[in-house]
Amino acid sequence: MDSSLSSSPPSVGFAHPAGSLSPVKKLLMPPLLREPSENHPFTLGESQVNFAWDAVPGAAAYLFQVSRSHFFASLEINSKRQKTTAAAKVTSEGAFYWRVASVGPDGEVGPFSNPYRFRVAGGGRESGPGNPEAAPPSLVLRRPYPLGGPFYMIEGNTDPGATVTINDEDVEVESNGHFKKLVSFNKVGQNAVVVKAVNASGKAQVQSVSVVVEE
Repeated sequence: MDSSLSSSPPSVGFAHPAGSLSPVKKLLMPPLLREPSENHPFTLGESQVNFAWDAVPGAAAYLFQVSRSHFFASLEINSKRQKTTAAAKVTSEGAFYWRVASVGPDGEVGPFSNPYRFRVAGGGRESGPGNPEAAPPSLVLRRPYPLGGPFYMIEGNTDPGATVTINDEDVEVESNGHFKKLVSFNKVGQNAVVVKAVNASGKAQVQSVSVVVEE
C-alpha cells in the first residue's frame, strides 16, 4: 500500500450564506501509518493492539479511527489524540481497518490516510493466523439479478468478520455476514463474476458465477 505524502497540502474554501467564498484554507496532510502494518495478524486474547504513526508538522492533534468496514461506514473507535500512538483491546475475531487524519490548530480535520487492515483470529488450534488446519469461511451466493442494462446486483452471505471482494474490488460486509454490490459489465454476452471471502485466519473461499448481458 502506498502511504507516501504528497509535497503540497490540499486546499479548501467554504461558502458563506450570501454565496461568497471564505479564504482558502490549507489542510494538513495525513500521517504515515507505522503499525500495525497491512494484514498484520493478531490472536484474540492478546493484551492489546498498539497503533503508531508519524508526526505531521503543524498538527495539533490526530483523529484516529478503527472500523470493521473498509469504507468506515460504522466505527469501533473514533478518537481525537494528541500523541502519535494509541492502544486498544480487541474482543472479537475478524478483519479491522484503521486510519488517521491530522487536525490543524484551528480544529480543521485534514484528509485521512489510506487505511491499513489487520486481522484477529480466535487463537485456537483451528483458527490461528496462517494455521494450515483452519477452515475457510462459508460463502453462499444468490442468483445475480438484473437492474437494467449492464447493471446486476451480486449478493450473498459469508461468516461475520470475513472480508469479501467481487472481481478484486472490496465489498462492504454487514455484521451478520451479508453483502451485496452493484456491478456494471462492459462486455455484451457472458461475463464471469469471481467472489472471494477471506477470514481472520487468512483462509479463502472462492466462487464464480456467470452473468449474460444482452445487447
